[in-house]
Amino acid sequence: MKKRNPDKNPEVTCLIEKLKKGVTEYLVLKALDVKPMYINDLVRYINATAQGKLDLTYPYAAIYRLIDLGCIADRGKRITDGRLRSFIGITENGTKRLASMEAEYAVFMDAMKTIRHSMEKDKKAAQKA
Repeated sequence: MKKRNPDKNPEVTCLIEKLKKGVTEYLVLKALDVKPMYINDLVRYINATAQGKLDLTYPYAAIYRLIDLGCIADRGKRITDGRLRSFIGITENGTKRLASMEAEYAVFMDAMKTIRHSMEKDKKAAQKA
């Protein structure tokens, strides 16, 4: 039986897209916690650190939402490659939000690990029965 490529499975692709939407704000804040960046550099940085495991293309909705929430702000304009670019950076409010998100992420991942482990154990027990 031929293995299906999970990237070609529409159900998996849909889940991955939903998960990316769920973590985009976190990824933007985490990247800007490193240093202020131009939006395109921000996207390239996130994608590079993901090492091909995640491709974030359009974080603009998350960026504008974080600006509205006061979590990121304009850090000035600079000329790069002959173009005037606006750099954005994390604010104190954004640092607090990032810390909260990281705590929630740790709890969520621990819960997922516990659930997965428990279900694997139940599966093995059911197979023995």
